[in-house]
Amino acid sequence: MIWLIMGIFMLQLDHIIYGSLDLELGFEFVEALTGVKPVYGGIHPGQGTRNALMSLNNRQYLEIMSPDSQQSVVSPFFGENATAGIKTWAVGSSDLNRQADDVQVQSGQGAMNAQLDTPQGEVEVF
Repeated sequence: MIWLIMGIFMLQLDHIIYGSLDLELGFEFVEALTGVKPVYGGIHPGQGTRNALMSLNNRQYLEIMSPDSQQSVVSPFFGENATAGIKTWAVGSSDLNRQADDVQVQSGQGAMNAQLDTPQGEVEVF
């Protein structure tokens, strides 16, 4: 399990986001690099992205994210001069609301809510 220390709080790493301009190419790159085959995750409605996932361990994972050509929204991760690479990371906490202000002050980024529509028709909100 990976923990990040920010100020007085310890936050558990939830996932790392690797951005690829093409999901299939990102999928193949990660599989060639690690020997582990990611699985298709779904789309992020209204955010202009779709993803594949690869477990790291203990509920931590690598998210391979790419633009979704079926959406008119352009993700901030994939603007005009976008390149492939690690885009950001996400943490989990048993008391994230209490810790969100401290994280925002130290990282310059606030908490973000998102939704994933899976190929099985399930909706995951996080």
